[in-house]
Amino acid sequence: MRRPARPTPRAPALAAPALALLIGACAPPPLDTGAGAAGPSVRFLFPTSALEGPVCPSFFVAVDIDGHELVDPDAQPEVRDGVGHWHLDDDITGDYFVMVDPYLRVLADLGGEPSRAYRLTATLVRSDHAALPLAEFPEAEATVEFEVSDDPGCLGGASTELSAR
Repeated sequence: MRRPARPTPRAPALAAPALALLIGACAPPPLDTGAGAAGPSVRFLFPTSALEGPVCPSFFVAVDIDGHELVDPDAQPEVRDGVGHWHLDDDITGDYFVMVDPYLRVLADLGGEPSRAYRLTATLVRSDHAALPLAEFPEAEATVEFEVSDDPGCLGGASTELSAR
């Protein structure tokens, strides 16, 4: 199993970050990606703001990115149009995470509460970490708001345990 890379925060890490991100070794299941946008775009496939229930504390985030080639900023430092990566911002820690894959496993901390509201923002950026200008590319940023709960009926659980059937 490949060991996940540590996300790169833009702000100093907090002593107990409320959101820990791990890049999974497996790809998420195939999802309907819908129609592409006119320019570079990002949209959340999961979770979405229209979910009919809370998301499990361990879940996969999946985004659809069109018109923007994903490359590691360390491996491709040259700034070129249509090439870069994306940043995932959470509203809890104030950190952003540098992403080159369109999916990641998230471990959300409920802070001892039965549930917690979350907001994630995905932003397409160039290799120098500069965000694509929203005036020119309005779909280069997407935000999703959802509830996280450890409820038995929660959605999108990313369990790594196998069960006998």
